[in-house]
Amino acid sequence: MKSQIREQRREKPEIVSSMVDSANKYKARWERLGESMIESLNKGQWPRVMAVGPAIAGGLKHLYGENFGHTGRPGKVFEVTCRWDGTLDAEGLGSVFYGVKHLKIKRMEIWGPDFSTQKTTLEQIRAANIEGFGEVEVRRASTSGNGAAELKTVEAGVLCCSDSRVQAYQIFKGSNVVVVSNAGNILSPVASETFSELVQAGVPILAVLGHSRCGAVGAAIEENNEPMLAEIVRKVRANILMGGTEGRLGKERHNALVEYIMLGRSGDTGESSGAEGMRLQQLITERDVERMAFFLDLSDGKVSDISSRLR
Repeated sequence: MKSQIREQRREKPEIVSSMVDSANKYKARWERLGESMIESLNKGQWPRVMAVGPAIAGGLKHLYGENFGHTGRPGKVFEVTCRWDGTLDAEGLGSVFYGVKHLKIKRMEIWGPDFSTQKTTLEQIRAANIEGFGEVEVRRASTSGNGAAELKTVEAGVLCCSDSRVQAYQIFKGSNVVVVSNAGNILSPVASETFSELVQAGVPILAVLGHSRCGAVGAAIEENNEPMLAEIVRKVRANILMGGTEGRLGKERHNALVEYIMLGRSGDTGESSGAEGMRLQQLITERDVERMAFFLDLSDGKVSDISSRLR
């Protein structure tokens, strides 16, 4: 994690330029995975582990990227962000459900600053009575000493999908980013609260990272009626319906773009994240925070700055 964290925050134009430049270079790194692996990743994701924990510098996937056995390759770790007190919102709990029920993940590692918060997370997941959770091996790990965000050096907050194939820390390599993850990259209560904290600490940039082959968008298109996915499906479906009758890829792009728009001034089109979402919009306007939206196409690894024409 040390290589990810700078001693001080750069100026906003330099950070924006660095993030865009790194995103543009990601395609070359993706291509080095090889045709067979890229083809496999486009067929679906089958992660080895689900990591549940608070938003930290680089994100939880970054921690596994440094461990032998994961080697930083996409497709290994499904990430879900909770609050620092260990609680999950409906979108986070739905993301856990999706990982266990649909992706058949059999190993979960719960991260947190102490045993108490990890216990809170585990108890909430157990109380949800997720089918198949009894077969999941649960381990606990501590974020202490593993890159918990130093807000004075954080350069951007990034909202991305839990999908194991999406690795924000690699796409924005060289920038200090705090990552918030849930299925469908939704501006959920946890995301809004985390971003509000970052903005109040002076973080000058917030970004949304969408991607192709998104399971949450697929569930919304199919009108999935599983209760635990209801909040995710409702919000994603509202986003994609605003985009007309575009194909699957167009709907996935539009889902990310609407979430970007929601980071704007109060009253912008889109689903509301409640009082915290409105507070975040006010803070973004007051602090003149730069907003960005990117989209990863898994077919070729290209990352597009889809908000550039709107900024």
